[in-house]
Amino acid sequence: MKIHKKPLFISLVIIVALVTFFYFFQKENNTTYQNYSVAVFVRDQYNSDPTEDARTSNKAGDVLMVLPENHNWSETEKNSYLILKMRLTDDEFIKITEPVTKKRDKSEINQKIAETKENNPQATDEELKQMREELENELITVRPRKYFINFKKLPKKFEPNDLIKGQPFGDQIFDWSIVRKK
Repeated sequence: MKIHKKPLFISLVIIVALVTFFYFFQKENNTTYQNYSVAVFVRDQYNSDPTEDARTSNKAGDVLMVLPENHNWSETEKNSYLILKMRLTDDEFIKITEPVTKKRDKSEINQKIAETKENNPQATDEELKQMREELENELITVRPRKYFINFKKLPKKFEPNDLIKGQPFGDQIFDWSIVRKK
């Protein structure tokens, strides 16, 4: 019995393509969503030092925290933050409060090592080597948030002073479409 290699090869390619397609299609459809209650800054925070301001000051639209949807916010929180209900995936839940980070510059690492040698002359080469490795692997925060809630994407115009009248969006549930990367 003679086996035809070309039709067999084509059949295998089609089967692999179909299995791959259905695997990723199923994976996409199995994404789980959960509803959360999200507190959002409505005003910019400021620091007089521009570097510290960029690194530590949240801005309007930045998410302060994400809690279970049935969280009971205090009156102070309701008057200070926009509280939104959001339907998020596990990845979105993590990303929405993710900071912008970077690794330290080599010059900054060298400066810290030099300062340590100067202030602590008994530091061993092994200790300095370990310190260098830790500094090289350490991520430092550049900005407190990578993503923000775009107030322009909300269904009606929002102004911070609107919170005096209560939370403007009640039980309306939003998704990632109102979030933007900075």
